[in-house]
Amino acid sequence: MKKMFAFFALCFIVLCAVSAQSADIIGDIVKEEKTTWKSLTYLAYYSDDDNVDKSISLAGAFEYFSNAGIIPSGVTPDTLLRYDDMSLFLLKAFDIKATSILYYCFHSRHYAFRQMKYYGVIKPDAFPGDKMTGSFFVTIMGKFSSTFPNAKLIYKGAY
Repeated sequence: MKKMFAFFALCFIVLCAVSAQSADIIGDIVKEEKTTWKSLTYLAYYSDDDNVDKSISLAGAFEYFSNAGIIPSGVTPDTLLRYDDMSLFLLKAFDIKATSILYYCFHSRHYAFRQMKYYGVIKPDAFPGDKMTGSFFVTIMGKFSSTFPNAKLIYKGAY
């Protein structure tokens, strides 16, 4: 199982390096002991193929999504990231069809977390409030990119 996670992490890092991403920033994210919101917004920004040729910083990516109104109030760029917060963010930011009627009714992070587990992006034994390391976070974003290869950001030009 660890080999599979390492493989996804390696594929994601190579994909980012090939598509003109800053390998230094990706390397810093992998080294993080606890992942933060600025790392999520940075990788989410570049998960959309339309943004591959654009250059943005960690703070700029956070500001992009904050201006779009996707980031909850009270969250700063250095706030630690939880599984359920990440799941809700990804479902709100990208044009992904959720299959859960409960998510459509309530748009809560709990049901977003369950939806991401259903898609296989998050491992089945994860808990919603758990924090994640940088390397594991990059693996999750690699799974997200491979599960939804054509996912596009909903909010364009919010920067």
